Amino acid sequence: MKVDAAKVLKLPQDLPLDVACLVEPLAVCVHAVRKSILKAGDTVAVLGGGPIGLLTAITARYAGASRVFVTEVSESRRDLARSLGFTVIDASQDPEAEILSLTRGNGADVVYEAAGVPATATLATRLVKITGQIVIVGVFKEPAKVDLQAVNFRELSLIGVRVYTPRDYEVAIDMLIKNQEIGRVISHKLPLEQAQEGIELMRGTGHSMKILLQP
Repeated sequence: MKVDAAKVLKLPQDLPLDVACLVEPLAVCVHAVRKSILKAGDTVAVLGGGPIGLLTAITARYAGASRVFVTEVSESRRDLARSLGFTVIDASQDPEAEILSLTRGNGADVVYEAAGVPATATLATRLVKITGQIVIVGVFKEPAKVDLQAVNFRELSLIGVRVYTPRDYEVAIDMLIKNQEIGRVISHKLPLEQAQEGIELMRGTGHSMKILLQP
C-alpha cells in the first residue's frame, strides 16, 4: 500500500509487532484523556473494563491520576484490571455506593464512560464530583438518557471524543515502548484461519479482550 510519508509514523525496532498493533486503540484512549481536564493527582472512574475501558484506565494513570476505579460486570475482565493495579468494582452490584464510599462522598474528578450502554450513561452523572467532568468514550448504538438536571445543578461538564490526532499516535507509541505490559490487553492470538472463532469470541459474553489474528 502506498501512503503519504508525512502520514506515517515509524515504529521503533524494539517494539514487537504484536504489541504495536495496539497503537490504534490506545490512541483513541490517549485522545480521550488529553481532551479531558484530568490533572496530576485526580481521581478517575472508568465505566467499562473492556479493551477501550482498560486502555483508558492505563492512560489516565500514565497521565497522573492518583487513583483509578474500573467498573465491570465480567469477572475475567475484573481480574485482569485488578492484576494491573486498578481499584476494581463489580458493576453488577452497587458501583455508585462503593465509589462514593471510597471517595468520602465526593465522587471522581473525571468519569470516562467506556461501555456504551444506557445504564452507564445514567450512572456517570452520579459518580462524578460537583464541577467534575464526564467524557463519553464508548460508542452508543442508540440514544441514551442523561440526567441533564444533574449536569445543570452540579455544574458538570460533558464532552464526547472520537478517534485521535497524529500527536495521540505518537504518545501511544511512546507508552507502548515504556510499558509493554499494556500488551496484556490482548487476550487471544489466533491464526488467520480461525478468524471466525475470533469474531465469535469478540461477540461473546465478555471473556475476551483484544483478539489478534496472525498470518
